[in-house]
Amino acid sequence: MQQRTILMWGLLLLGSLLLVGCGGGSAASNSGGNFADMNFGDLSVRAASTNPPVTSNGGGVTVTGLSGQITRMQLHSNSFALVGKIVFASSRDVSFEIYSMNPDGSNQTRLTNNPAYDKEPFLSPDGTKIVFASNRDGSFEIYSMNVDGSNQTRLTSNSDNDYTPKWSPDGARIAFTSDRDGGTEIYSMNVDGSNQTRLTNDNSNDSSSWSPDSSKIAFSSNHTLHNEIWVMNADGSNKIPLTSNSANNVGSSWSPDGTQITFTSNKDTQNNIYTMNPDGTHLIQLTSTAGNGASSWSPDGSKMTFSNQRDGNWEIYTMNPDGSHQVRLTSNPADDVISCWGKTSPTRTLVGSGGEMAGSSSGFLVGTGGGVSKSVFTFSVPDFTAISMKTLSGLNNTGDRLDFSIEGGTAAVNFSKSGVAYLNLDEAKVVKPFTSYSGNLNGLLVSFGAQISQGNAGKIFLVIPYTAPNRSAGRPSVQIENGIKVYRGAFPAAFNGKGENIAPNGATEIRVNEKTGAVLSVR
Repeated sequence: MQQRTILMWGLLLLGSLLLVGCGGGSAASNSGGNFADMNFGDLSVRAASTNPPVTSNGGGVTVTGLSGQITRMQLHSNSFALVGKIVFASSRDVSFEIYSMNPDGSNQTRLTNNPAYDKEPFLSPDGTKIVFASNRDGSFEIYSMNVDGSNQTRLTSNSDNDYTPKWSPDGARIAFTSDRDGGTEIYSMNVDGSNQTRLTNDNSNDSSSWSPDSSKIAFSSNHTLHNEIWVMNADGSNKIPLTSNSANNVGSSWSPDGTQITFTSNKDTQNNIYTMNPDGTHLIQLTSTAGNGASSWSPDGSKMTFSNQRDGNWEIYTMNPDGSHQVRLTSNPADDVISCWGKTSPTRTLVGSGGEMAGSSSGFLVGTGGGVSKSVFTFSVPDFTAISMKTLSGLNNTGDRLDFSIEGGTAAVNFSKSGVAYLNLDEAKVVKPFTSYSGNLNGLLVSFGAQISQGNAGKIFLVIPYTAPNRSAGRPSVQIENGIKVYRGAFPAAFNGKGENIAPNGATEIRVNEKTGAVLSVR
């Protein structure tokens, strides 16, 4: 059997890279040292500049690593802005509050906290703000806040109710519903609450939705005795009905490409979600279970989020635009309703104040494919001893996986378990696999995909901890045997790209399909 040894594809960083802080070696103690701001594509880093970065290339992918004291790391990338956040209202804390979560349902975070009702959140097009309705000051009014819940600001102020705010895609206006003039009408205003303008005038309108170019607004109106979906120009002119079925048609949502409008209707006796062309033609039913609420499109148009009470209470789900692959995201005895899927800010703090991966770090790896970041890996050692990123012997310049070895010190240095974190941008979720892991971490193997045709370029596939008393004993090997990558060593665990432990009982050999990254066997 033909065998090629490739002990970690990358650029060999000779010797140890010593990280020493003033007065004891802590991260804070080195604050007066030699730091510099560096950019690695869409990743900006502030780090001790004593150690040069290491870079490896293969299969259209570049993996860059830096070992040094990292005090700030920010990602400026639309690759995760398209994944975005889902904001929703939940009664899990007695009164309705605003929450956010990742599109897979993880990281559910409470953003508001008061005894009143906060509801109907909607993200600004740049992902930095949320508008919502609240009765904290008596009647329902429109408020805005930062995407993290800070800086909550009241935008409307009257004795009647203002609700269902919707931010225009161009970021200039907010549409909302108000009963300030006796009946329910659609209004719009500037994003600071100024220039509040009435758009409808028949005391029977609700639930608006902007077209992607901000030139039109879809809304529901019952001035013909039944709630129907209508469309009008952004200034309120040229009102045209889109549905006419004598049912209750509400909750319109325009697709990001402008080709479809979804809405909820009981035209077939139970509330289901439908889609139609912007002129009202080509009506298609997407759901078939009772109790569906309003829907919202993902920023790239590949998914929808909606609420449903099929399990006894209202929960948030996602589905494909054709209604298939319905997945539940929330699960609690309370009600989770009125969700909005929007972009997040194209700046994401990974390390530093408020960082998702670490408050500080001893180094990182970033996988880049097609000119944008695809994954980021961070690690830390509490005492800032020598850290080495290494390739082992037998460099393979044409392989379909790029592997790095990260070692700590000439003796068995234990990595900080909370400092080891990684993020695949298509997953949107930061993984910290070792926070509940009881073993030591003397070294780490990190494997990146480098096969563009397989769609995995720059993605982290495996993170394998290993134990070794020093750099000359116990170091693992990586070999390619007939298209299969074989990892051999003392592996107390092994984690895939989602942070799942595929070797809970430990392993001495792990076999992986080199092209696809699929794990074939663990022994």
